[in-house]
Amino acid sequence: MQLYKFYRDEAEELSHSHLALSHKPKKEECDLCAAFKLGNLSHDQCDIRQQKKIEAREEKDSD
Repeated sequence: MQLYKFYRDEAEELSHSHLALSHKPKKEECDLCAAFKLGNLSHDQCDIRQQKKIEAREEKDSD
């Protein structure tokens, strides 16, 4: 019985440490970026979106 308890405790500890190391939350992306990755959005449209995003960040930083 002690061997089983030891095995169970070790297995539980390993599974928790493995989960902690392997889990990385996905970064959320906008619908336009997802569409571009799937090939449903042209490169030009994606570039326009990226430029607007950069301009918005610069405006936010200047405030």
